Amino acid sequence: MLFGTQMYQGDFHYTYFTEILLSGLLTKSGFRIIHIRTNESWLFEVSAVNNEDSCVDPIFHLDDREFIQSVFENFYLGHLIPKQ
Repeated sequence: MLFGTQMYQGDFHYTYFTEILLSGLLTKSGFRIIHIRTNESWLFEVSAVNNEDSCVDPIFHLDDREFIQSVFENFYLGHLIPKQ
């Protein structure tokens, strides 16, 4: 995956999203997706609204440090390490 020129300090990307990943994260965060489109084959244009009927995952009520740790353990490691 290429991320443009990255010509100056700080001009880099930490991550990127696929349409499936982005829509999954939005849905899990309590949003209802109106549309997801790509602009010029690389930039996502997303329209979503808060789904008031959703039960938002308690992970979103953590402070920044706890949130990062929980995302890493549950989403990243959870996909790499089979649950026993």
